[in-house]
Amino acid sequence: MTEEELMMHRFCELAETCYARGRYTFTDFLGLSEEDLFYRAASDFSYVPYTVFGGAEGCERVMVRFGDEESLGYAQEPFPIACLAIKPAAPKFAEELSHRDCLGALMNLGIKRECLGDICPEDGGFFLFCEEQLADYLCEHLTRVRHTGVRVSRCDPPKSVIARVERERIQVSSPRADAILSRAYNLSRGESGDLFPARRVFINGRACLDGSTLLREGDILTARGFGRLRYVGFEGLSRKGKQNTIIEKFV
Repeated sequence: MTEEELMMHRFCELAETCYARGRYTFTDFLGLSEEDLFYRAASDFSYVPYTVFGGAEGCERVMVRFGDEESLGYAQEPFPIACLAIKPAAPKFAEELSHRDCLGALMNLGIKRECLGDICPEDGGFFLFCEEQLADYLCEHLTRVRHTGVRVSRCDPPKSVIARVERERIQVSSPRADAILSRAYNLSRGESGDLFPARRVFINGRACLDGSTLLREGDILTARGFGRLRYVGFEGLSRKGKQNTIIEKFV
């Protein structure tokens, strides 16, 4: 079996365990490609309800919980996700740290990527979502990111992911995904169109293979290698009849 087939089989196993044993089951954290595989496999276990969540609204990396209160007969178990605050021990002397720096420090501890959710920059440090079983270990052992000493502690998760966005107005003929992508990242229509059959474009976690797909307000479009944006909506017509469209690019 290929890696994709193995993962889809794993989703089916978790769904069947939930159904047969009457208990909640959870995946690890899923990236965009894994989340798309989940949706592609979902028709095989349509008899099992599920919920997708990453620790806060708007997370890109998510877990899936199989089962709900109605189907299992008891209250929903919370997602086994902990939120940690990673702060420089001496902010005055701290380096400017990036998402990659933080992820590298975690990888150096031998942590697998599927055990980690989103890493969100925040006030010189980071919010980190991780599997609950790792939280205490990271609080004790993650002491340095690059050359900067850090302190790690549990914290309440934010209601939504802390993300910096830049709002832009672009002009397009319609809210087609390929048109929005082309204008947002200065690509030719041919260049943006090639990304769709290559499974490099995702809308709300699902691979989008058709560039003519129309975006709806609030949709999150991610193009691998280019970035992530939110389609805010239509804001009137230009003098030449183009649609003035508002987007928010995550930076």
